[in-house]
Amino acid sequence: MKKTIISFLCFIGLTSCLTDGNFLEYDETTVYEVDAIRKNFDRTTQYVTDIYSYLLTDFSSVGAAMRSSACDEGEFTWATNDIHIMTDGRWSPRLTVDAQWSHFYRGIRACNLYLEEFNKSTFDENKYEQEYQNMMTRYRNFEYEVRFLRAYFHFELLRRYGDIPLEDRTITAEEANTLSRTSFDEVVKFIVNECDTVKTCITPSYAGAIFKDEISRVPKAAAYALKTRVLLYAASPLHNPENDRDRWLKAAQAAAEMLNAMDAGQDGFKRFNRLPAYATVLAPTNFSLPTSEIIFATRTGKSATLESTNFPIGYEGGTSGNCPTHNLVEKYGITQQHLTENASNPWTGIDPRLALVVALNNNKPFTNYDRLQIYEGGANGLPKTGATNTGYYLKKFLFEDVNLKAGQNVTFTHAFPLFRYAEVFLNYAETVNELYGPDGNPAELGTTTTARDAANMVRYRTGYTNATVPQYAEGQFTQDEFRNELRDERWREFAFEDHRFWDVRRWKIGAETQRDIKRLRIKRELDETTDRYVFVYTVETDANARVWDDKMYLYPIPQDERDKNKNLTQNEGWE
Repeated sequence: MKKTIISFLCFIGLTSCLTDGNFLEYDETTVYEVDAIRKNFDRTTQYVTDIYSYLLTDFSSVGAAMRSSACDEGEFTWATNDIHIMTDGRWSPRLTVDAQWSHFYRGIRACNLYLEEFNKSTFDENKYEQEYQNMMTRYRNFEYEVRFLRAYFHFELLRRYGDIPLEDRTITAEEANTLSRTSFDEVVKFIVNECDTVKTCITPSYAGAIFKDEISRVPKAAAYALKTRVLLYAASPLHNPENDRDRWLKAAQAAAEMLNAMDAGQDGFKRFNRLPAYATVLAPTNFSLPTSEIIFATRTGKSATLESTNFPIGYEGGTSGNCPTHNLVEKYGITQQHLTENASNPWTGIDPRLALVVALNNNKPFTNYDRLQIYEGGANGLPKTGATNTGYYLKKFLFEDVNLKAGQNVTFTHAFPLFRYAEVFLNYAETVNELYGPDGNPAELGTTTTARDAANMVRYRTGYTNATVPQYAEGQFTQDEFRNELRDERWREFAFEDHRFWDVRRWKIGAETQRDIKRLRIKRELDETTDRYVFVYTVETDANARVWDDKMYLYPIPQDERDKNKNLTQNEGWE
């Protein structure tokens, strides 16, 4: 191992090059021997930096498409994109989509190599420098950053494939090709144990002189958040078919632990009387701001690719792409009845998050472009080639002042939230509702916060009133009704943040949600009474838009991996 040559160019598949300056500046360092890294703090730092590059966004998971377009949240405009292989049922062990098996195992091996080879350095040549103690503080923190990343990469594999080989040490290629799959529960246990260690040891914050106000690094809160998520997945129907109460209790205890720490304002947690305005979530540029609810995110290099990929056809520079479905929009209050009764101004009087997520007909979502004409025959509507087929375009994550017109060269650093505080509130609400119902007293958890209280924290954002986003009232729902309401609230809150695709699977609701796609048809007609043009909105349901088979709750193990390793079994239904 000591003679092993380490090549940082193995990270060339970088999809989230990391960030504007400071710690996470991507560097194409070429090749170093292990000792050359171990003895040099800057090279060690760069090695850890490159591990962060294995974090992915959902901005372009399959070509230019998001996983959101492989569930009832979105629809990708162009039929040639591979995302349609998922939705029309063609994918298989030999025709895989979003196959990240090798990607995340490379990240895991990089973590293991760091922990075994680079984690006991003293950097003797720097001992007499003024910054030595601060440098060593940063260095000791690397171990826990890397351990978190290793746990997170295992989670990414876990939610795709279920049982997976657990790699907690470096292994040879020969060993890798003999590993069997570790049970889902054992991998969950490993992740939880790692989170418990990390949250005890890692720094709460990177603000200040020691860490030089570095951003986009793993904070203490991320370890709490990952623990709550993985235990929630373990308690959910896909992995808890017998509805074992103990699994829900463990998930609820983890979420309660984090909420209690937040309420006390300890360990660097932000204490919220109200969550910040929803708009601050969409395109954050500085996660160290005290008003941000972002716990941990990954950032892209500067570009306008996200904008050009998803910008409405008919706008200069736009090619269309991931388009929200009416299935999603309906959850914000836009029913057929609402559209009929409010045809002249249908986008008011409903959940204000809608206009921040979805670009709507006759609105002006982008500063440098005209109002959207998504109606049939309009500048951005059918039958124009590439126009949205759902009646909507994406707005979330796209910068409002983007300008893709000829001669302009505007680029942005985009941030994709991996964890935010709203998720912790809703994770808590979901688990506590399963245990005690919406209004039951969770004294068993050492708190009086009900499921309904936690859900209302998400609905009671800065700038929202009970008129715009009504809070849930005591006694309003039964347990079953509140379960469905919480599922809709997660969808509204986390639209296009890569939750819905996985939530559908862990809840095992694919059969009833993933076949039908609702689309909005918009026509502009002359009202002879007023001699003015009016919009006519009609919701259409395509009952055969998608193919669903229950085997799709888990991904197929790629056949090329099974060809190399005969000990890898296949997920049910994919043989």
